[in-house]
Amino acid sequence: ERLALDRVERLGIPVLGPLHAAGGGSRSAVWTAIRATVLDRPVRVVQRAETAFGAALLAATGTLHEDLAASAAAMVHG
Repeated sequence: ERLALDRVERLGIPVLGPLHAAGGGSRSAVWTAIRATVLDRPVRVVQRAETAFGAALLAATGTLHEDLAASAAAMVHG
């Protein structure tokens, strides 16, 4: 993650402010603190991960998948 942020900044795109985390490891206060230290910026944990999933669905639609149904089918298992 640190390498990705460095690469984006080297491309001339400033990465400013806090980063937002959802799901998985973000539920661990220790892991979130480690990420904040390594990334040298605040990491804020979203209260509702469902909104992050919805944003990912919308981002995938039209970029990776033809429509919302295809995006959902690719991301939902079970």
